[in-house]
Amino acid sequence: MRLSKPTLFVLGSGAAAVMAALVAACSSSTRAAFTDNTADAAASTGTDAGGGGGATLDTGTSTVQDTGVPIVEDTGVPVDTGVPCKTTPPSSKCGLAPQCGCTSTHTCEVLDVAGNVDCVAAGTAERGQACSGMGQCKQGLTCVGTCHPFCDTTCTDPKSNLCLQIKNTGGVVIPNLKVCQMNCDLRDPMACGGTNAVGTAGCEVDDKGNTDCVQMGNVPLNGTCSAAARCKPALVCITSGGMSRCRTWCRMGIAGDCTTGSCGALTPKIMIGAQEWGICP
Repeated sequence: MRLSKPTLFVLGSGAAAVMAALVAACSSSTRAAFTDNTADAAASTGTDAGGGGGATLDTGTSTVQDTGVPIVEDTGVPVDTGVPCKTTPPSSKCGLAPQCGCTSTHTCEVLDVAGNVDCVAAGTAERGQACSGMGQCKQGLTCVGTCHPFCDTTCTDPKSNLCLQIKNTGGVVIPNLKVCQMNCDLRDPMACGGTNAVGTAGCEVDDKGNTDCVQMGNVPLNGTCSAAARCKPALVCITSGGMSRCRTWCRMGIAGDCTTGSCGALTPKIMIGAQEWGICP
């Protein structure tokens, strides 16, 4: 079985309980609870309740590699890139990163927990969009809740940041299954493609300031959010005064991000590069 990347829920108010389904080898999978500094500190303890604020590519349920979608034999001529194909062992039927050995309609995919690879018919979901199984993403992409490109050790594409090692539900590394985390704008509801037939994807940030496209929910601004009821893209679930609500992301010190009032800080600070992020009133 195959999980996406870290599933993180921070539950309750006061002392937050963190449940991490797995740890990605290339970055921290946990994120500290948020505190809304705009509220009375004596009356509020802010947390990311998982409703669009946690790093959640799936709902805590693993994505099974064999989804019942048949592996369509790639009988065409592999794409000639002019560079010899470095195939990926143990099966060595094609190459993952960079992609090679398959036709333009197929993706070299990791098929099982042993890390065997083969060419699989590609789907139509774009990079960053929601997906639920193998063969749904466009050529060269794999499904870990949203569509991600493969990587080996680093991600050099300016649209990407860290190379994440994926593990199964038991926390065991799935050989060859590494994907690039994606750079995206927390404020943009379409940063990860919005909604498709599978679900809704949006931009998230971890405690190191690295963003990624993850599956989100449909709870609107100021709606009640939780681990099961996640916020819409461009919103984050904040608990203040015992209530968890979807709030709007904004950049500290930048005029115009909030329709009224100014951007309020979170504790601990959320930094993406040199820019601190907060929430609108």
